[in-house]
Amino acid sequence: MLCQAAAGLCAVGDVASWQNPRFGTRVQVGHRMNATERAIAAAGNLFGDATPFAPVPCFWTHQ
Repeated sequence: MLCQAAAGLCAVGDVASWQNPRFGTRVQVGHRMNATERAIAAAGNLFGDATPFAPVPCFWTHQ
């Protein structure tokens, strides 16, 4: 929920999964926006913001 693989070690990216408290299950979203949003959340968590990462996955396309 805090993008942590272990204490002080974060796992982010479009292939990393996490426990999403909103849905109560592990989630993996292979999209670049997920990687960006998780990196922002992980940086905040490393600096003391203990807000769980619980987005609603969404996708967009031009196709």
